[in-house]
Amino acid sequence: MTIKIPLGFNRTMLEAGLSAWEYWQPEKQPHIGIAGNSGWGKTVMCKLLLFRSAQAGARLIVCDAKGDDYRFLNGCPGFYDALQYADGVNYAAKILEAHQTGKNIEKQFTVVLLEEWTAYINILTALDKKKAEALKNKLSTLLLLGRSWGIHIVLSAQRFDSALLGPGGAREQLSLILQLGPVSKEAGPMIGITDRSQLSPVFERGMGHLILDGGAEIYPFIVPKVCNFARLDEAIRQAMLQQIES
Repeated sequence: MTIKIPLGFNRTMLEAGLSAWEYWQPEKQPHIGIAGNSGWGKTVMCKLLLFRSAQAGARLIVCDAKGDDYRFLNGCPGFYDALQYADGVNYAAKILEAHQTGKNIEKQFTVVLLEEWTAYINILTALDKKKAEALKNKLSTLLLLGRSWGIHIVLSAQRFDSALLGPGGAREQLSLILQLGPVSKEAGPMIGITDRSQLSPVFERGMGHLILDGGAEIYPFIVPKVCNFARLDEAIRQAMLQQIES
């Protein structure tokens, strides 16, 4: 069965009066990057993606570097706060290892959200460089091999420096990127944008661009409005409470 997760709207179509959804199809774009400076809607987009993924039957793993926006998930299976962030990455890596070694051959649609990865790995590098390098290697392995077993990474960060994502061309595995807010001259090449003049203006929270396959296709994008954040948070919480860690 083909999985299609609604992400948001094609802004060009929306401005023409047509509600044209843009979708994430994990089989075609195994991993997602959600980029942008603070205040442009990354967290809202991530929460909507978690909710829609849960509706599609996904097992959710959430690693929260800030310890704030996902506090409502405390006590849920699969949730890792700022102090447990590395444990969440290791848990995802163990799931992949169990598949590779034949201990678990049942493929399950799994979405792993790594919130503010760049900030987390930079702090960890300053504290324990060896541990940070080991964690980057595990992320690289998940990005390169996770697709075969239904493990899909959603990486949230202000920018995607390849040195912070691990070796082996890991950044190129982010075949779908949502860039929210303006694109800086430095960040553009990291997400497949070499000519910023081709981009549509962004002037409102949630506006940005959907970028496929390293810049092969670029569409103006806007995150859907959320009318009730408490209900959204509770829906995600209930979905994760029903999970059983294995």
